[in-house]
Amino acid sequence: MAAMLRHGVVQLREETRRKGSWKRRWLALGRGGDASRREGKLGHLYVFEKPPKDGQVPDWGAALALVDVTAAFEVGLESKHPDKHGVSFHAPETGLRYTLRAGDDSERDAWLGSFQALASGAQAQGTGAAAARQQQQQQQQQE
Repeated sequence: MAAMLRHGVVQLREETRRKGSWKRRWLALGRGGDASRREGKLGHLYVFEKPPKDGQVPDWGAALALVDVTAAFEVGLESKHPDKHGVSFHAPETGLRYTLRAGDDSERDAWLGSFQALASGAQAQGTGAAAARQQQQQQQQQE
Protein backbone atom coordinates (compact mmCIF):
# COMPACT_ATOMS: atom_id res chain seq x y z
CA MET A 1 0.00 0.00 0.00
CA ALA A 2 2.87 2.37 0.72
CA ALA A 3 4.04 1.88 -2.86
CA MET A 4 0.52 2.64 -4.06
CA LEU A 5 0.42 5.73 -1.89
CA ARG A 6 3.73 6.93 -3.26
CA HIS A 7 2.38 6.58 -6.77
CA GLY A 8 -0.75 8.49 -5.87
CA VAL A 9 -3.10 5.58 -6.44
CA VAL A 10 -4.80 5.80 -3.07
CA GLN A 11 -5.18 8.26 -0.26
CA LEU A 12 -4.91 7.17 3.33
CA ARG A 13 -7.01 8.60 6.14
CA GLU A 14 -6.60 7.28 9.63
CA GLU A 15 -8.84 7.32 12.64
CA THR A 16 -8.40 5.46 15.92
CA ARG A 17 -11.38 4.27 17.93
CA ARG A 18 -11.89 1.97 20.85
CA LYS A 19 -14.55 -0.66 20.58
CA GLY A 20 -14.71 -2.65 23.78
CA SER A 21 -11.22 -3.84 24.57
CA TRP A 22 -10.07 -3.61 20.96
CA LYS A 23 -8.33 -0.60 19.51
CA ARG A 24 -9.35 -0.07 15.91
CA ARG A 25 -7.48 1.94 13.32
CA TRP A 26 -9.49 2.74 10.27
CA LEU A 27 -7.72 3.46 7.00
CA ALA A 28 -9.89 4.72 4.16
CA LEU A 29 -8.70 3.72 0.74
CA GLY A 30 -9.88 6.02 -2.01
CA ARG A 31 -8.78 7.87 -5.10
CA GLY A 32 -9.04 11.23 -3.37
CA GLY A 33 -11.66 13.95 -3.22
CA ASP A 34 -15.19 13.83 -1.83
CA ALA A 35 -16.78 12.84 -5.13
CA SER A 36 -14.47 9.90 -5.61
CA ARG A 37 -15.08 8.76 -2.05
CA ARG A 38 -18.75 8.56 -2.90
CA GLU A 39 -18.38 7.10 -6.38
CA GLY A 40 -15.04 5.35 -6.55
CA LYS A 41 -14.32 4.25 -3.02
CA LEU A 42 -11.84 1.42 -3.05
CA GLY A 43 -12.68 0.16 0.40
CA HIS A 44 -11.58 0.32 4.01
CA LEU A 45 -8.79 -1.35 5.87
CA TYR A 46 -9.45 -1.95 9.54
CA VAL A 47 -6.48 -2.75 11.74
CA PHE A 48 -7.42 -4.28 15.08
CA GLU A 49 -5.11 -4.47 18.05
CA LYS A 50 -5.68 -7.43 20.31
CA PRO A 51 -6.14 -6.73 24.02
CA PRO A 52 -2.72 -6.76 25.75
CA LYS A 53 -1.63 -10.15 27.06
CA ASP A 54 0.56 -10.42 30.17
CA GLY A 55 1.31 -6.72 30.05
CA GLN A 56 2.60 -6.92 26.47
CA VAL A 57 1.34 -4.34 24.01
CA PRO A 58 1.82 -4.78 20.25
CA ASP A 59 4.34 -2.38 18.76
CA TRP A 60 2.06 -0.06 16.78
CA GLY A 61 5.00 1.93 15.46
CA ALA A 62 6.58 -1.14 13.90
CA ALA A 63 3.26 -2.47 12.69
CA LEU A 64 2.18 0.78 11.06
CA ALA A 65 5.59 1.22 9.49
CA LEU A 66 4.63 -1.98 7.66
CA VAL A 67 1.07 -0.92 6.98
CA ASP A 68 1.60 -1.76 3.35
CA VAL A 69 -0.52 -4.64 4.55
CA THR A 70 2.57 -6.43 3.38
CA ALA A 71 3.04 -6.61 7.14
CA ALA A 72 0.43 -9.31 7.28
CA PHE A 73 2.21 -11.28 4.59
CA GLU A 74 5.77 -10.66 5.74
CA VAL A 75 5.22 -11.92 9.27
CA GLY A 76 3.31 -14.92 7.96
CA LEU A 77 -0.40 -15.40 7.69
CA GLU A 78 -2.03 -17.42 10.39
CA SER A 79 -5.34 -17.22 8.61
CA LYS A 80 -6.72 -15.69 5.47
CA HIS A 81 -10.41 -16.08 4.83
CA PRO A 82 -12.93 -14.38 2.58
CA ASP A 83 -15.44 -12.28 4.44
CA LYS A 84 -18.47 -10.46 3.05
CA HIS A 85 -16.70 -8.29 0.47
CA GLY A 86 -13.61 -8.52 2.60
CA VAL A 87 -10.50 -10.46 3.46
CA SER A 88 -9.00 -10.81 6.92
CA PHE A 89 -5.29 -11.17 7.62
CA HIS A 90 -3.99 -12.17 11.00
CA ALA A 91 -0.40 -11.23 11.76
CA PRO A 92 0.33 -13.23 14.92
CA GLU A 93 3.80 -11.79 15.61
CA THR A 94 2.47 -8.24 15.76
CA GLY A 95 -0.74 -9.14 17.58
CA LEU A 96 -2.68 -7.33 14.87
CA ARG A 97 -5.48 -8.32 12.57
CA TYR A 98 -6.18 -6.60 9.27
CA THR A 99 -9.58 -6.65 7.63
CA LEU A 100 -9.97 -5.29 4.14
CA ARG A 101 -13.49 -4.20 3.23
CA ALA A 102 -14.05 -3.58 -0.44
CA GLY A 103 -17.08 -2.36 -2.34
CA ASP A 104 -17.72 -5.76 -3.91
CA ASP A 105 -16.10 -9.14 -4.49
CA SER A 106 -14.21 -8.12 -7.63
CA GLU A 107 -12.78 -5.09 -5.83
CA ARG A 108 -11.82 -7.31 -2.92
CA ASP A 109 -10.02 -9.72 -5.25
CA ALA A 110 -8.23 -6.85 -6.98
CA TRP A 111 -6.99 -5.49 -3.65
CA LEU A 112 -5.92 -8.92 -2.48
CA GLY A 113 -3.94 -9.36 -5.70
CA SER A 114 -2.29 -5.96 -5.18
CA PHE A 115 -1.36 -6.77 -1.60
CA GLN A 116 0.08 -10.13 -2.57
CA ALA A 117 2.11 -8.50 -5.34
CA LEU A 118 3.42 -5.89 -2.91
CA ALA A 119 4.27 -8.59 -0.39
CA SER A 120 6.10 -10.65 -3.02
CA GLY A 121 8.08 -7.59 -4.08
CA ALA A 122 8.93 -6.74 -0.48
CA GLN A 123 10.08 -10.30 0.17
CA ALA A 124 12.20 -10.28 -2.99
CA GLN A 125 13.75 -6.96 -1.94
CA GLY A 126 14.40 -8.35 1.53
CA THR A 127 16.11 -11.42 0.05
CA GLY A 128 18.19 -9.20 -2.23
CA ALA A 129 19.18 -6.94 0.65
CA ALA A 130 20.17 -9.94 2.77
CA ALA A 131 22.32 -11.32 -0.06
CA ALA A 132 24.00 -7.92 -0.52
CA ARG A 133 24.76 -7.71 3.22
CA GLN A 134 26.20 -11.21 3.20
CA GLN A 135 28.40 -10.40 0.20
CA GLN A 136 29.60 -7.20 1.87
CA GLN A 137 30.49 -9.11 5.05
CA GLN A 138 32.45 -11.69 3.04
CA GLN A 139 34.41 -8.92 1.31
CA GLN A 140 35.21 -7.32 4.66
CA GLN A 141 36.41 -10.66 6.04
CA GLN A 142 38.67 -11.19 3.02
CA GLU A 143 40.22 -7.76 3.51
